[in-house]
Amino acid sequence: MSKIFISSVIGDFESFRKVAKQAVELTGHQSIMSEQFGARAYSSEVACNLEVEQSDIYMLIMGERYGNKTPEGISVTHAEHQTTLATNKPVLTFIQNIEMEPGQQAFKLEVENFQQGFNRAGFSSPEELKDEIIKALIQHGAMRQAVPQKEFDQRVETATKTMSSDYYNREPELVLAFWPHPMQTIDIIKLESQLDSIFHQLCTARMARMRDGYTVITGDDWTGLKTGKITYTCFDDGLTILLTNPLAETDGFHIGSFASPSILSQFANGFWHLCNATSGYIRVELKNMGNAYVAEPPKGNSLSMRMTGKDDLGFSNLFSPMTQAIYENWISQSLKRFERTFGYEPEDSW
Repeated sequence: MSKIFISSVIGDFESFRKVAKQAVELTGHQSIMSEQFGARAYSSEVACNLEVEQSDIYMLIMGERYGNKTPEGISVTHAEHQTTLATNKPVLTFIQNIEMEPGQQAFKLEVENFQQGFNRAGFSSPEELKDEIIKALIQHGAMRQAVPQKEFDQRVETATKTMSSDYYNREPELVLAFWPHPMQTIDIIKLESQLDSIFHQLCTARMARMRDGYTVITGDDWTGLKTGKITYTCFDDGLTILLTNPLAETDGFHIGSFASPSILSQFANGFWHLCNATSGYIRVELKNMGNAYVAEPPKGNSLSMRMTGKDDLGFSNLFSPMTQAIYENWISQSLKRFERTFGYEPEDSW
């Protein structure tokens, strides 16, 4: 049983708070609400923040009103949310489909910027809110059974070695991986009959070219295809991996040393359409980048090569749910970190 702090305005929102409490307790958890605090030797704001810190899950319910402000000039709910972010605990967010006050609208935008691995759902009525909370708590319980991130990263490393006969080459490589949780069992024999559809998806996402066609590749516990520079595989435990050389293909002098951020984004965002589940782990990784850059190729024929000091960099995250907006926001953040690590500075800027 988890202790769940329910955070929202109180005035004119009692019906929503009532069903939230019911949903929490129906799923076998303990609800914590400011109405339960009683007399305390310190302010209600301090009491709320203490309860937030001691809870297991923070549930934010956002309606029309921003609510009463603290001495710091933000609402009590906003302060509770900030306290939660500092604790790195799970956040379940439910946003009413309604026009909001300016302060609440600004708070909503701030909340939406913290999307990594957080559940977020909309609602209109108390009944819809109750249903969404029950659904989110059931899903959260299932996600708690997910393997540790370190195990996922090791699974991707092992699987990549298995599927690639030339794994130990030193060419730069973009690795995109998805592992659904709860785990799925895939009929890889049946999947082989669907490779045409997968190839068309790759072409539609502009990750592959129809004129290149594809070759079927198989292993004991996986099946997939190769087309151009791309290798796509799906394993019988649901793990999906896409590998490609991310460097630009042009005839320019030293252009082959650059991985364009726009091309990386195109591949990473296109990969989302190959992830056939609503929750799970994602990994995006660049390997063998010691002599390559994440930047648009410079103009001209002169280039002073500079070692970056780092060959590999990857990021993994567990998503529940994994919506396209949440996924693309996380990919955008990851690509910015690639650019910072593998960035290119022209010689005259040194």
